[in-house]
Amino acid sequence: MEKPIAINLKDAEEISKISNKNKRVLMVTAHMKYHPKLQEFIKRKKEFGKITKIKINVLSNIFQYMNNDWIFNKKKSGGGTIMDDGINVFDCLLKILGNKEKIKIKEVKINYKDDKGENLEVETEGKINFTFGRNSQGEVNLSWIKNYEEINLELKTKKGVYKINFKDSKEFGDFIYLEYLGVYKNFLKRIKENKFFDDEEVKSLKIVKEIYHLNKDTNI
Repeated sequence: MEKPIAINLKDAEEISKISNKNKRVLMVTAHMKYHPKLQEFIKRKKEFGKITKIKINVLSNIFQYMNNDWIFNKKKSGGGTIMDDGINVFDCLLKILGNKEKIKIKEVKINYKDDKGENLEVETEGKINFTFGRNSQGEVNLSWIKNYEEINLELKTKKGVYKINFKDSKEFGDFIYLEYLGVYKNFLKRIKENKFFDDEEVKSLKIVKEIYHLNKDTNI
């Protein structure tokens, strides 16, 4: 199913119960974590040592291809770029950090204006600062109103800096195709293993809900 699993935690938990009760594989298409460069880092994570800092940017202009759509209706979408791109980002970060290093949201700044300066029901930009592990720092920057597109990740570790440009077509070609290929392969794997539901889908939604709770409604 398309991300997010639901727009509230009650529905998300109910969906997970139904999936397990009926023994049906349910998987959310949070595709970012399947990027080849990120998969490479996860496999070699021990070589790099402790991650001390993370910065990730997902920036674009959604208004170039979507206007007056359901995604700008808070009752239908549950939120803007944080609910949409943020779900993908924090699902990705959970995969990188694993279960031992809990993500703690520290500061949130949100902008509700569109690319023409008009107010919307949902946020168009979000800057989220967080900690993980023992005082390691993280920063997430999301935007729907930039006049360019940028998706990148920087991981500072004890043994150096690991950078990923998700849109590097020279190295990866159609990166979205490769990410969704990873989604399909994992879906087939879960069918074979009878793994009906992965609670990471609910964990990323919980983080997004915490972000909204801490929001100070400050324009960026």
